[in-house]
Amino acid sequence: GFDCKHRQRQRSASLTGYRSLWRGQGWVAQCHKISGQEWGPKIRVNALIVGLVHNEAGVEHYGGEEGFKRVAEMLPLKRMASPEDVANAVLLMCSERAAYISGANLEVDGGGEVPVFLHLASESSKAK
Repeated sequence: GFDCKHRQRQRSASLTGYRSLWRGQGWVAQCHKISGQEWGPKIRVNALIVGLVHNEAGVEHYGGEEGFKRVAEMLPLKRMASPEDVANAVLLMCSERAAYISGANLEVDGGGEVPVFLHLASESSKAK
């Protein structure tokens, strides 16, 4: 079988086709796909990739409510995820509605994070 934890510990792969999977985030995403193929049909393997979440743990990191608001303005949906958003995604993936989903990486990130430098450039041009 394909053991993701074992393969992750191995830093060099003997299989040329899988060598790139051992590095970076691509490995994590690919591990779920391969595990889903190997463990089906009895077990579905999926990953939840969570973006920025508005919660108590982030208060100090983002600098309170003003920091949360500033970060939210940089996101495509203009808000950070709530813990309920994440819980709803988990419930969806565990439900019968997701019965045919396996090997997936579900991104719960409101459309992704726009690079901060784009916002800084925009603010700079507005100030001129």
